[in-house]
Amino acid sequence: MSERITPSHLARKALVYVRQSSMHQVHNYKESRRLQYAMKDRMLELG
Repeated sequence: MSERITPSHLARKALVYVRQSSMHQVHNYKESRRLQYAMKDRMLELG
């Protein structure tokens, strides 16, 4: 983790906005979906 992240940053609550994709988006934007799942996994790692 970056040294620029301080304990006060880590003490803050975080929000993640999630919206449902259309079937067109699901079928045509696979890279975006992969990145979103990776972001979810990272958020879980960070707590």
